[in-house]
Amino acid sequence: MIPRCTLISLTLLILHDCKPPWTGWYSVLHIGQQQTISSSVLSSLHSCTICGHQLPVVTHCRNLGVIIANTCQPRLHIKTIVAKARQCANAILCCFQSRDPCVVLHAFKVYVIPILEYNTTVWSPSQKKDIEAIEKVRRQFTKRLSGLRDYSYSEQLWKLNIQSLELRRIHYDLTVTFQIVFGLSVLKCQEFFPIK
Repeated sequence: MIPRCTLISLTLLILHDCKPPWTGWYSVLHIGQQQTISSSVLSSLHSCTICGHQLPVVTHCRNLGVIIANTCQPRLHIKTIVAKARQCANAILCCFQSRDPCVVLHAFKVYVIPILEYNTTVWSPSQKKDIEAIEKVRRQFTKRLSGLRDYSYSEQLWKLNIQSLELRRIHYDLTVTFQIVFGLSVLKCQEFFPIK
């Protein structure tokens, strides 16, 4: 049996032939390690090389716009997108003089929702504080709209005729599950849902 690090090195050599200069393109993410890794522990982990150059060992990396941590938890990604979405939502409120819900909510849907929902089936949060952090972006935004300040968040959603972000993520997850089960995706059903 070939050691895992050797397999990774061989795969990287194949990738090297397909990509532009490899510098900065590749790194090694050791899954399952603690969030805080000392430099001595990082140096003792198996290192991989490509064309004789050692690849850096990292605790997280960005792939297709999603930050993947070695703990397999989405917390770092959520923290990043919440900060970006909050900044964008505040910019919308600063740019528009009107607080008319129809106008401002449309801008929120166009500019902020895609930040909060991009690739949610990959990083969908399971911990309550992560779910609340994401929902808080919309909660703070809707509270600042005219005529909605005195209502609860669920009443604001009902008056605006919109769904919570958590419910929208559940819909996305169900849609992807449906596509996998009925063969409408390149993903194989047997890999996710073993049939007995």
